[in-house]
Parts: sequence; structure tokens; C-alpha cells
Amino acid sequence: MSMDTKAEFIEALTWKIHRILNKFIRMEESIIRFDGGMEITHNDIHVIQTIGDSKGMNVTELAEYFGITKSAASQKTTKLARKGLLDKRKSAHNDKELQLALTELGWRAYRIHEQYHGRNVSEIIDRLGAFPLDQIAVTSVLMDIIEGVLDERLKSA
Repeated sequence: MSMDTKAEFIEALTWKIHRILNKFIRMEESIIRFDGGMEITHNDIHVIQTIGDSKGMNVTELAEYFGITKSAASQKTTKLARKGLLDKRKSAHNDKELQLALTELGWRAYRIHEQYHGRNVSEIIDRLGAFPLDQIAVTSVLMDIIEGVLDERLKSA
């Protein structure tokens, strides 16, 4: 397909983003096995990583961080608590709020992911490192705009 106009380039970019998101979703749903047979998804491990990094995050903050509903965040944390990966504890300053904390098993998963994540981030940095900072900054702004459009659509859905 020949792209002669800015609109055609933008349309092609949106389809490329769509393909990337589909691949990302497949990856997030794939299984990680650790600690003698425990199975969790990449999505689960990202929740574990975020909770481990936050030191005291609650369900509402987790939902905001991932751009999901509070109900979805609550379901994710309940599933991980059932697997013994995290604890939900009453907050010291609010009886209605639950603080999220990793268990020892959760910390083992966290450390395994740190090694994997470090390799992936290094690979992305290596591949994108050839681009000038201003191009990377423009890409970040473009992603912010696309995220804003998606936020508006989700609010009106």
C-alpha cells in the first residue's frame, strides 16, 4: 500500500499499534511456571512487580496504575492472594482500605521476574538506543495522545 498522505500514515500506524497490542495481550496471557509447578500469567507477574515496587499500594491505586477498573484490580488481587502470592491487609489509616503486600512466595516470583524483565528492557534499550532523544520523546507524546483517545472512548462506552 502506497502511503501518500499524513492520514494514510496515521491509519497505518493505528493498525500497527493494534497488531502490537494483540501480540502484547497474547504475551500477557502466557503462562510462567516457577517454584516447583506454580503457574501464573505474565499479567499476574506484572501485578506482583507493581505491588513489590510500591510498598503499600491499595486496590484503587493498582487499578489506576494499570488503567483498569477497581473491580478488575480486586479480582486480580483476590486470585493472587488465593495462590499465596500476596496478602491483603487492612490499612493502618483507613478501615475500608486494603493494603497489598507480597508473601514470601510472591517475593520469589518477583525476583524471578526481575531477571527476565531486566533482559527484556536491556534489549529494548539496545534497539532503541540508536534513536535520538527527541524522536523518543515525540513517540512518548504520540502514545500519550493515543492513550487519551482510548480513555475518552472508555468513558463514553
